[in-house]
Amino acid sequence: ILHEKYVCHILHQARAILKTLPNYNRIDLFTLHHIYIIGDLHGQLADLLHIFNANGLPAIDNPYIFNGDFIDRGKNSVEVILLLMVALILYPSSIFLNRGNHEDMMVAAQYGFQDEINRKYW
Repeated sequence: ILHEKYVCHILHQARAILKTLPNYNRIDLFTLHHIYIIGDLHGQLADLLHIFNANGLPAIDNPYIFNGDFIDRGKNSVEVILLLMVALILYPSSIFLNRGNHEDMMVAAQYGFQDEINRKYW
C-alpha cells in the first residue's frame, strides 16, 4: 500500500492535468502507426502490468486509450487507478482516459471501490 501522502500528491497532480482537458478527446489517427485501446480493467493490476510489459509504456509513438471501468470487482482498484494517474502525469499526450460507468460515485460505492479505499486507507 502506497503511503497516503504519495497518494494525495499523485491525485493532486493528476487532477490538475485532468482539469485542463476537454470533455472529449480528438486523436489524429493519420499521424499514428498504432494505438492501444484497453477497456474494463476492473481493478486487475496484473492485467494492466501485463499490458504495459507486452506493449511498452505510453509514449508519443506508443499511445493508449483506456475506455473506462478501471475500478471495481478486482482487489487492486486503488493501485490500478493510481498507476493510470501516474501514467497520465508522466505521459500526458500519450494516454487518454475515458470514464466508464464504474467511475461513477454511486456505482463505485455499490461495487466495492469505496470499501477497498476504506480497508486500505482508513
